[in-house]
Amino acid sequence: MSDGTAVRLEPHEIALLGEGPRAAVTVAVVELHLRGLVEADLPGTIRARAADGVEAVRRLLLSRPRCAPGCASRPPPRAS
Repeated sequence: MSDGTAVRLEPHEIALLGEGPRAAVTVAVVELHLRGLVEADLPGTIRARAADGVEAVRRLLLSRPRCAPGCASRPPPRAS
């Protein structure tokens, strides 16, 4: 039953529910890029733009829900 209140999901939460963890990370990285906090570096990597950007990225990542223990160390499943 609904009590009439709505919960607004963040874009990365919507991506996680719809397409999974890989999509959620992609959305989070795009968000950081659009905020001007990171830029592309070597293939598969990003770099913080400034010292204050490093702290902002750290705060943003620490504010996100965490995955189950060990999920970050496992490679994502391959799409068929």
